[in-house]
Amino acid sequence: MADITLTTTAVIPTGTTITITVYEDTGGDGIADNSAVQAIATGTNSYILAGFANTVGAWYSFKADFTSSDSTLAAQLQAVALTSAIQLAGAGVAVAGASGALSTQ
Repeated sequence: MADITLTTTAVIPTGTTITITVYEDTGGDGIADNSAVQAIATGTNSYILAGFANTVGAWYSFKADFTSSDSTLAAQLQAVALTSAIQLAGAGVAVAGASGALSTQ
């Protein structure tokens, strides 16, 4: 298994949280074969997520869950990037986006 790097930029006030689940579909059937969950912190941070296949043609998607103990407070997720270690023509493949499914094809 291999690692995926999750890089986020967020503002997370006290009393709020953001948790991101990253999914990997290696078979192209719309079913996640691998996943990892990461609680994120304020600022721009990178997290190494283990347990991914990192195969050519795999699809990656993510879900962000927001919680707040106070209805007047809200966390802000400003950017998300997923980077895999797949090597194509000598270069790493990076996938990034705000939502939806992303492919390494």
